[in-house]
Amino acid sequence: MVRNNSTISIASLSLGSWKHHDLTHRLQEASKQGFQGVELFDEDWCQYLKSHQTYHAYDPWDPTTDNLRVARQLADEVHKLGMRIICVQPLRQVVGKTDPIARRESLANAARIFPFLRAFRTDLTFVCASIHTGADITSSYAAVTADLRKLGEMAKAFSAVDGGDTIRIGYEGLSWSDRNTWSSTWEIVRAVNLPNVGLVVDTFHWLAVEYADPYAASKAGLAYSTIDESQDVLNCSITNFLATVPLDKIFLLQLSDAEFVDPLHLESICSPDSPKLQVWSRYHRLFPMEHDRGAYLSVVSIASAIINSGYTGPVSLEVFNSSLHVKHEGVPTEHARRGMDSLRRLFATIGSPRQEMENEEWE
Repeated sequence: MVRNNSTISIASLSLGSWKHHDLTHRLQEASKQGFQGVELFDEDWCQYLKSHQTYHAYDPWDPTTDNLRVARQLADEVHKLGMRIICVQPLRQVVGKTDPIARRESLANAARIFPFLRAFRTDLTFVCASIHTGADITSSYAAVTADLRKLGEMAKAFSAVDGGDTIRIGYEGLSWSDRNTWSSTWEIVRAVNLPNVGLVVDTFHWLAVEYADPYAASKAGLAYSTIDESQDVLNCSITNFLATVPLDKIFLLQLSDAEFVDPLHLESICSPDSPKLQVWSRYHRLFPMEHDRGAYLSVVSIASAIINSGYTGPVSLEVFNSSLHVKHEGVPTEHARRGMDSLRRLFATIGSPRQEMENEEWE
């Protein structure tokens, strides 16, 4: 599909809401469109487990015989469709606990996912940077580094005992989290200095901080006065990223665009205790280059720079949008098609010999 052998993937949540759309149906539609992998979202796993489990009073991450059996069943289902689970995500609010007991419990709770990664036949999960502040949590360099290092060591120890591939831990900064730029997350990953701890790069979060401002109507949703200035700033950031971050420390590249929305609309749906960018992210992301739907972020700049520099890890679509919550049975079909169409456009635009999409592989 892509000449550098990247696995072309889509997040399960980007094919339809777990509340209205069966996971099996969503996976089937992704397979029909030619996707090779899927990011398994935690809520989708919970839905699947509940519908396939012997007992319905359950903890979805308790590694019981029954739970792991269902996890292997899901992995088999994905494999039969010609795909694989590339990661299970996300681990939330894991790092930065200030109370020693809470810290131990948080790390131990996160480590419960390790047996499931084996059952799902994947080696990757990832931690989101903290989005909460207060006396019980800190974003300090020392604390976050120590916690992420500890989790990486726990993953390595688990892998050594069971003899499988070393479990990898990605670290992702959200555009509304305490560490919301690639540089602020990279400084943690670099300090951890473990082979199995790396970055998750999400184009939406990068661009939402360094390129766009959805509330700036006077600047057409841009962070700077003109599109040229915004692009210049982004280009400098991308150049610094490539000069700083080794490609093998990028564990996952997630692609998504977003639509320009009337700031008054965003304000109207944003509750006082919700981060403003979170509202934009959850309801107005789009697949890359869906310009006919209002997409305007410079996704191609980041994707082209990273992929054409030799990145060979998974390339995945992660899109949240209100359209995913429509109850119509055609939602998974439509979103799988839209996702693949967007990738065709994206790689046609990138256009390098290494990355060119070969038409016969897309039939």
